[in-house]
Amino acid sequence: MRITQAIILFAGLLLFGCPIISEADRDVLADADGDGLPWNDYLHEYGVRFASSADCIEVDLSSLDLDSLDDTLTVDLYIKGQIAAEQSGDLFPLVVWPGRFAFYEQAGRLTAGLPETTELDDSNSSSVGFMDGGYHHVAFTHNQSAYFDVYVDGDQVRVSRTPTALGEPTESTLYLGCWPDQGASFIGVIGEVRLLDSAQYDGSFDPEWRPYATDANVLGLWHLDEGEGTTVQDEKQGLPATLAGGAWEHFDLACLDSGVECGPNPVIYDDADNDGFGTDEDCDDDAGDVRPGTTEKCNGFDDDCDGYIDEDDPEIETCEEEGR
Repeated sequence: MRITQAIILFAGLLLFGCPIISEADRDVLADADGDGLPWNDYLHEYGVRFASSADCIEVDLSSLDLDSLDDTLTVDLYIKGQIAAEQSGDLFPLVVWPGRFAFYEQAGRLTAGLPETTELDDSNSSSVGFMDGGYHHVAFTHNQSAYFDVYVDGDQVRVSRTPTALGEPTESTLYLGCWPDQGASFIGVIGEVRLLDSAQYDGSFDPEWRPYATDANVLGLWHLDEGEGTTVQDEKQGLPATLAGGAWEHFDLACLDSGVECGPNPVIYDDADNDGFGTDEDCDDDAGDVRPGTTEKCNGFDDDCDGYIDEDDPEIETCEEEGR
């Protein structure tokens, strides 16, 4: 079976571009739903990268009929978490609705519960390796028995020990990838977010590995594929959402078309001035004559993007001697 999956994945790479999952997961997730197409064919080209506590997506839920919400709920996401050793004890929020619930990772454990506390139920939490730089499906449900269940890549990794009712919302704002009250943000990329008013999962399941679809139970669905601006679209009912901090990330899914080796996370950088250098290298993407490798001039600017300006640049002894 693994040989078949490997063949499908290799063919998918040639046809559809680079995978953006960890090496260990590639043969397992090559064709999770068995339809003959690799999962990254379904993945959107865009996501939102979170890198600091200021990065956040804020969703206005004031148009929802909050009185009609019952005690069942599902939140699921496709995410690519990235954590450094020195950050291992930090709080990494995924989705937070103040007063009602919080879904986050901390100290290597993924958990969900009421947001009044960030204390972990260590006796019933499982260490999960989803902050490894690869894409993963993560989810939690609050079911009819009033338990919080947590899933990673379809595996049920945590079930709360004590039944707990969902809290009453204290705000009409849903926070994606951040927790303002805690001054915390997710570290990595979020590619899809879905909020449902039903318990979508009851025990382990096989994720579909494709963009989410909407149905009668969906309250909000954000594909995060706008790629520019600060407005984030909700497919279900147009709940207003704003990107406050964070940055769009554009994955080059066709990176293998040329036959050139590419990394596991090929990112397309904007090149607004068309000088051949993207924003990862170009220190002024609005000026075509400013780019790495060009001649430094005595004009008050860093023309060659090496971090030096005019006479501070080792290439120039003095502006007068160089006649510039």
